[in-house]
Amino acid sequence: MTKTLSAALTDFVSRFSSTNLNGQLISQTDAQALNLKLGQILPNWFVEMLTKYPVAGAQIEYPFYEPDGDYDGCLSIGIAKPQDILNETLECYPGLAIKDLGYFCIGLDLTGSGDQFFTTNKKGDDPPVYMAYHDVSDIGQEIEEHGMEKIADSFSDFFTKAKPST
Repeated sequence: MTKTLSAALTDFVSRFSSTNLNGQLISQTDAQALNLKLGQILPNWFVEMLTKYPVAGAQIEYPFYEPDGDYDGCLSIGIAKPQDILNETLECYPGLAIKDLGYFCIGLDLTGSGDQFFTTNKKGDDPPVYMAYHDVSDIGQEIEEHGMEKIADSFSDFFTKAKPST
């Protein structure tokens, strides 16, 4: 894990410690079992994050859109737990279609739209975070080209900007 990502996660957990973060640590055994079920696609930094920082299951607000009236411009995201990662990566679209391109689910859209959040094991140890639209295609390359929107340039940026859900 990069120092930048480690610092962002440490700060995230610290900022949320006085809130109802509801994040949890995942045991090394459970993280390894998850990775095995996924075909070993999870990078070491992600497994380390799950096992060292209580973020799985945390509910956050992520500033992405321009605020408009009563809308604060935030996406409501639940940081994926192991079962969520498994389901959204192996059983549901778009995850099923983009898994072979290196993508895996890292977050759930709490509004219920089905547009989940993914990152990739192909862009280093602090990769971007994407919102993947569920209704674009069932072909991975088409989803990657036309059905994903980058919401954060890096995982560290994602956790730095995250706010507690209210």
